[in-house]
Amino acid sequence: MTRRNKLIILVVYLLILASALPLYRFKRAAAAKKMTAELSAMRQEQSKSQGAAGELEMLRRLFPPEAATAAFVEGLYDAAKQSKIISHEVTSEAAPQGRSSGRPAAGGTKDELETYRFKIAIAGSYRTVAEYIRRVQNIERFKRISELKLAPAPQGITAHLTLELFSLKGAHAR
Repeated sequence: MTRRNKLIILVVYLLILASALPLYRFKRAAAAKKMTAELSAMRQEQSKSQGAAGELEMLRRLFPPEAATAAFVEGLYDAAKQSKIISHEVTSEAAPQGRSSGRPAAGGTKDELETYRFKIAIAGSYRTVAEYIRRVQNIERFKRISELKLAPAPQGITAHLTLELFSLKGAHAR
């Protein structure tokens, strides 16, 4: 092979290399951009799932799978003691009252929201009754005061409350 042929082959090789290198860099830059976009999307999904996990934990505290009515009643008595209520009585109905179905979960099962009712009779000054109601509202469970009747009494006022406590059946199976 002559020197001229070697030079031609070298020039052709350099031309091919000069045209292939920018094409290679362009494809690498496009792939890097695509991977960066995918990574960003994955991070967004991860932050969404972490937010959803936090929200799910909060909902589990508000609507626990077990009613834990004994612990809730104990919390009511603690609230009465801390509020300095003169007289405090809690009665509960034997079985859960209303059941309403939630939307189907991913597995296709439905959760049922059970309602437990408590009748509460308290006596004390207006300030202590208001403090008791505030403390009951701050108990970390979803509950609802469905009825509240106040009446004057010799030592202040008496209050009769109907309180509903909610529990999410079916959530513990997951």
